[in-house]
Amino acid sequence: MEIKLPTLNELCQKIRPGKIAPDFLLPEVEGMPVTFYEQYCGQSPVVIVFSAIQVELLQYAPLADHTKLIGVFSGKQNHQIDSPFPILQDDGRLTQAFLNASQVSEPLVLILRPTLTVFACLENPTLNEIEHILDAIPAQYSTVCNESAPVLIVPEVLPSSLCTQLIAAHEADNFDSGMVRMVAGEPTLIPDARTKIRRDHRLNDPDLVQAVNDALVERLLPVIARAFHYQVTRLEGYKVVAYDAITGGYFRLHRDNVTPDAKHRRFALSLNLNDDYTGGEIVFPEFGAKRYRPPAGGGLVFSGTLLHAASDVTAGKRYVLLTFMWGDDVSG
Repeated sequence: MEIKLPTLNELCQKIRPGKIAPDFLLPEVEGMPVTFYEQYCGQSPVVIVFSAIQVELLQYAPLADHTKLIGVFSGKQNHQIDSPFPILQDDGRLTQAFLNASQVSEPLVLILRPTLTVFACLENPTLNEIEHILDAIPAQYSTVCNESAPVLIVPEVLPSSLCTQLIAAHEADNFDSGMVRMVAGEPTLIPDARTKIRRDHRLNDPDLVQAVNDALVERLLPVIARAFHYQVTRLEGYKVVAYDAITGGYFRLHRDNVTPDAKHRRFALSLNLNDDYTGGEIVFPEFGAKRYRPPAGGGLVFSGTLLHAASDVTAGKRYVLLTFMWGDDVSG
């Protein structure tokens, strides 16, 4: 399955809550160029996008007491805009990409998380509306990390409504999973309860497949490219799987790309669809004893070469969307 990657403009045009804000150049600081991400990542900035100079900017000035503000303005203006916060005067492409995509009245206000994903997207909001939403952003706490596997956790990849649909698809049709073993020189799927107890569903519904594709392209693949300097362009068909405490669901230690039919796999994606279960964390014993559990709708991405296991689910049922990813560097 081939994935079409969006251009920066296409990404801007589709900005919605939970998606990744684009990076762009800010005015030079002491003669040096600086990007939006370099300046604002780790904070919760408010980006005010407008293209009419009549917009009253002073109404937003009180926000500067507890958050970072930046304006993005396109339009013909022969003198400096009087503003209580920095204004980026672009050539119109970035501003129009923000505005046209969401079909909103001006100004458009983007409230971002510290990770610079969109937390809220508001059309011409009041100051009180913005402050109320800023107060709702979960706080981030600094911790010292002295041990971690080389993995990536990305929250909010799939909306809860899509997670529910995928779980329903699994419940309607599933089968006993197995392990690929070489039989008479051929890779063959056979039952192996010592290694894995799981029920699988191959996702073939075209609407659900497209919805997942869209979400990965917009919310996951750009993060993989940033974190691992790798461009994912292809993936295997999706599976929705379930580990059930009643049957003792688990998947013992294994690697994802050691069999001949799996050599192409560069990364694995394990995306949790629910959170009402106990156990089921993923472990990477080559890199310590930490247990990894993304939130519902969030994905765990890791190299296919990593030894890992899905630990026993001890209560409830864990539903997961699985796939494997690679890029154009893989032939065949």
